[in-house]
Amino acid sequence: MDSLEAQCTGSCHTPSVPRFIVYGVEGTLTREVADIIGNHYGVPVHSVEQCVERQTQRSISEIVIEQGDDVLRKSEHNALNEVMKTSGVALLSGGSLDTEYARQRVKQAQCEGATLVWCQAQLQAITHRLGFNQPRSIALGPVRAQLATMIRQREDLWKHTLIPDFCVDTTHGVDRVAQTLQVNG
Repeated sequence: MDSLEAQCTGSCHTPSVPRFIVYGVEGTLTREVADIIGNHYGVPVHSVEQCVERQTQRSISEIVIEQGDDVLRKSEHNALNEVMKTSGVALLSGGSLDTEYARQRVKQAQCEGATLVWCQAQLQAITHRLGFNQPRSIALGPVRAQLATMIRQREDLWKHTLIPDFCVDTTHGVDRVAQTLQVNG
């Protein structure tokens, strides 16, 4: 992350794509990282999840509960298309990168000058942030193990299809991100 300023101020950026694309699994503080970058560079943050909620007039959890994952994925697809046309910071949800189309769209934006920022964290930090470190009913099954499997599957997929410009470890929070940006201008 030390050369973020140098990486992002070149003339290779196309205004029709986001300046930054931030992604990671839930619990890796992607929103916080996107906000820090947006505030530092004075650019807006455009979230796929907020776009979905605005377009559908429903929360993400309502969509999943009432209409299912397939409807959410279709809504994310539409929102991704909208967010990827904006300037500033595009904040992607982990699920919005589940399709080959979405990953290709991100790769194309990167080729046009967008800076790709992948947020990662250790499983223990993620489970704590999501509240999965609490005792739960055994009827829910092994929630932590299911989360670990989902994270591993997504990260394996992303490793083979996306090449981030920066990987940000948010295990211990985002203070280091803010400090790095302040040091580098």
